[in-house]
Amino acid sequence: MATRKKQQGKLSGLTVDGTPNAYWRRFKERLEAYEEVPVVDWKEEQMLGHIIKRYKDVMEVDFALSYSGPPTKCKEIYCLRRTILALGADDGPTVKQYIDWVYDTKIIPQKMTISSIAFFFTTNLILTFKKEMRRQNRISRATELPKEYSDIAIDSKLDVKTYGDLAFAKVALEDDPNNEDLIVYSNLFGKLREIGFDDSVLESIEG
Repeated sequence: MATRKKQQGKLSGLTVDGTPNAYWRRFKERLEAYEEVPVVDWKEEQMLGHIIKRYKDVMEVDFALSYSGPPTKCKEIYCLRRTILALGADDGPTVKQYIDWVYDTKIIPQKMTISSIAFFFTTNLILTFKKEMRRQNRISRATELPKEYSDIAIDSKLDVKTYGDLAFAKVALEDDPNNEDLIVYSNLFGKLREIGFDDSVLESIEG
C-alpha cells in the first residue's frame, strides 16, 4: 500500500490552511503573557517571550517562529537553552538582564537585524556581558541605582537614589518592622523584588 508523501515545505506546527495548530497557538499565547509572571519566577517560555517582545518593539514586526515540531522542543527553545548554558545562570533576573543588555548595547545602537534566537548565544557577546557584570557588581554605597530602580522610588515619592540609601532603609525596616512610617519602604522593596532586585546585594556593598 502506497504511503502519502509529506507535503513539500509544510511545517508540522501549521495546519493545512497555514495557521498555527492548537499547540503552537497556546504556546504563542503563553509567550505573549510572559509579563504576567514576576521576573524571579521566569522560566524558559517567559525568557523567550521577553526576547520576542523586545524584537517586535525594535523591529516593528513579529519575530518569525519556526513552527516546526512540538513548541517545547522547537528551535527557539533550543537556542535559549544554549544561551542559558553559556551564561551559566538560569534565573530570571540574570537572563532578563542579559537579553536587555544585548538589545540596548548591541542590537539597537548598531542597528542590527537578527533572524534567529541563536544570536543570543554568541560566545563573544556572553563573555563581554559577564565582564561588564563583574565590573558593575563592584558597587559602593555611593553607587547610583539603575534607572528602573530609581524610577520606582520616584513613583513612590521616596528620595532613594543610591545603594547606600537602600541599605539604610533595609536596616531601618529590620530594626523596627512594625513601624507604620516605614511601610512605604517595605512597599518599595516589594516592587523592586518584582523586577528582579536581590536584597542580598546590600550586604556586600563597599564603603
